[in-house]
Amino acid sequence: SFLAWAALELYRCTQDIQYLDHACGLMDRVIADFKSAEGGFDMTSKQAEKLLFTPSEFSDMALPSGNSVALLVFTELVRYTGLEHYEKERQALDGLYALSLPRSIDRRTISTMAMERQQGESFEVVVVSPDSAKDAAPMLQAVPTTGSRNIYLHLKTNANSETLARLAPFTRSYSALD
Repeated sequence: SFLAWAALELYRCTQDIQYLDHACGLMDRVIADFKSAEGGFDMTSKQAEKLLFTPSEFSDMALPSGNSVALLVFTELVRYTGLEHYEKERQALDGLYALSLPRSIDRRTISTMAMERQQGESFEVVVVSPDSAKDAAPMLQAVPTTGSRNIYLHLKTNANSETLARLAPFTRSYSALD
């Protein structure tokens, strides 16, 4: 989850589609290998040696818990991709956190941040530039990126259009305007 979070932040900063692709791949792996039967995600892979008990952490201490970060990443991936399986995972984690939030808000910093992003108004923006990111610079600069963390920006070019359509299917029909 932590690596996926980092990849999403790099995507937010660079609009390089490989980072969004990497974040999606990492979270798909988290779902496949770390999902707990009791809800949330375990700290050890299903592929690892069997332990007496499987640790799973939900509280943020000196480091955020993997489950808190997973909730944040799924929240962001839902906005960036619109994919239903990320929404399903987000809702499941959200339900686990919602039950305990009032009595332990001091240990829920990242999950609270994710919940705030879910509740706030968001803007999904697709900038289409057929040639390159360099050509899109004036359009990208026109998108306000300060003051709101709920702006989810995609840059669609000829070079990344197929990958972007695979990761965020809603972008498939977008085309450049003259």
